[in-house]
Amino acid sequence: MIRRRTFPNGLTLIGERMPQVRSVSLGVWLRQGSRHETPAINGISHFLEHLVFKGTETRSARDIALAMESVGGQMDAFTSKEYTCFYTRVLDQHLPEAVDLLADIVRRPKFDPVELERERKVILEEIRMVEDSPDELIYDLFSERFWPGHPLGRPIQGTEESVRGIGRARLLRFFRGAYRPENMLITAAGNIEHAVLGRLVRDAFSDMRPVETRARRAASPRPRGGIVKRSKPLEQTHLAFDTQAFGASPCIAGHEGAGHGQGRPGARKESYAESPQERGPGWGACGGPVRASEGRSRHLGEGRWSRCSGGHEGPALRALCH
Repeated sequence: MIRRRTFPNGLTLIGERMPQVRSVSLGVWLRQGSRHETPAINGISHFLEHLVFKGTETRSARDIALAMESVGGQMDAFTSKEYTCFYTRVLDQHLPEAVDLLADIVRRPKFDPVELERERKVILEEIRMVEDSPDELIYDLFSERFWPGHPLGRPIQGTEESVRGIGRARLLRFFRGAYRPENMLITAAGNIEHAVLGRLVRDAFSDMRPVETRARRAASPRPRGGIVKRSKPLEQTHLAFDTQAFGASPCIAGHEGAGHGQGRPGARKESYAESPQERGPGWGACGGPVRASEGRSRHLGEGRWSRCSGGHEGPALRALCH
């Protein structure tokens, strides 16, 4: 049974009871991603996602890690173009600890200046790693071309220039404007009691106050077709091809380089006349929709991604088109 509840401060809770299991997955979702950033602060949502794990007013980074490890649980987070998520997986008996920990990190991060600079270096290294990982870089090239001049076209992790320019004061201002109850959704699935879950969330989040902010609505993205290429002296070539869907224009992105990625996480496998295995070593292909929400509508393209050995770009592109 799925139940939804909205608290007086605007926080929304959705829970699904699954009595056949003994675990619970709990997530705190924020309507905050890279599309809500200006060029000067591109990557700040991802920066914040990193920093909240580096200590709160009552817990050190070590305390946060041990809180889950000591009960055999798992905790992680990710940032996308449109939202940020913090989640845990625990045995059902440890749900109170999970709610308390998630509430602590999303409500009371310390933003210690020393940890902030350490994490800045980590993120800068991640950005450089993407440049050296063609199976990841190709999606940034694709988005930049597909949504030119729009926040959706910018990299989630930001650029070296933007990340270097984000200071502690700006992080705090952005945090206070984004991490507010009316901008949060809490979800839970597993062996839960809805009344118990509601009480735990109420006790942990009900004293949060809504924050009045001026709604800033970016212009709707306008997909654009074309060809973009990045060449490097590596062994493999990665291709991305978007076919027209719902008014989106075709776009092709290519990157010559090595990698072992199987395409976008969660993307569905596609069937071709010949499988990648039949075409020989170094081949891989997958596909899925390219989408961005805009109110109740969505801007869609149908994407295909492939990798191949150098010199086989023509057959690979024909396979994608097929």
